[in-house]
Amino acid sequence: MIFNKRKEKEETADYYHIYDSDPRKTYLLKKRQKRRKKRIILLSLFLVLCLITSFFISDLSKVKTIKIKGNSVISDYLIIQRSQIKTLKTNYLFLNTKSVKKELETMGLVKKASVKKDLIGNVLITVEEAEIIAVCQLKKQTYIIDELGNVVKIGTNYKVKNTNGLPKLFNFDKLSVVKAFAKAYIKVPTIIKNAVSDVIFNPLRAYPNRVRLIMDNNKEIHINIEDMEQRLKHFDYAAYLTEYKDDCIFSFEGGNIYIKKAKTNKHR
Repeated sequence: MIFNKRKEKEETADYYHIYDSDPRKTYLLKKRQKRRKKRIILLSLFLVLCLITSFFISDLSKVKTIKIKGNSVISDYLIIQRSQIKTLKTNYLFLNTKSVKKELETMGLVKKASVKKDLIGNVLITVEEAEIIAVCQLKKQTYIIDELGNVVKIGTNYKVKNTNGLPKLFNFDKLSVVKAFAKAYIKVPTIIKNAVSDVIFNPLRAYPNRVRLIMDNNKEIHINIEDMEQRLKHFDYAAYLTEYKDDCIFSFEGGNIYIKKAKTNKHR
């Protein structure tokens, strides 16, 4: 009887040996392997997360250099300040170049801007400056008007070299009036703007926003700031010059144009 039982065990052992595995052990082994694999995956994810976090915290992810091109009047400092990009602080991977470009193009004297970044954190800002078309002295402070109609207060961050050939604004007493004039003046026909040497603010009781455009051919145009765009757009300046060769004033009053004798004292 005992011999039979031993024989049965041996046969059973032989059976497991034939199939080379014990189902229970195989199950436990697979379970342990699964747990080990899961631990390896979790550890790998943790290490990757640590590396990513370290990258974003370190200087490797920050802007290394900012280069400015195309500017001659606006300083590099002012452009960088307006861009809000900071070396070793701004993350270049998250830098929105389109947003920076849009912000830079709201600056006075900036006609166009482009912002580029490379894969190692270098930023290139290129600007196209607007042309300066007039100068104004207001309360001991100098302002310039650009071709886009911006009025810019000149300080240490601007390098305006020579304004001798530009029209100068006189007698303006409010910045708001200068800005209104600038927005209207940029829409004046080029043939007239090219002939203007000075602009004198000359308010009258009936016309509180009256200006005198002193031309370089000893002629003047007297007109309200709010009427400049529409009235001068339809004013055939070249034809009037041919007809009226002597010094004279073209005075826009209501819907009419009056031709008057030019004043001898033009600047006050």
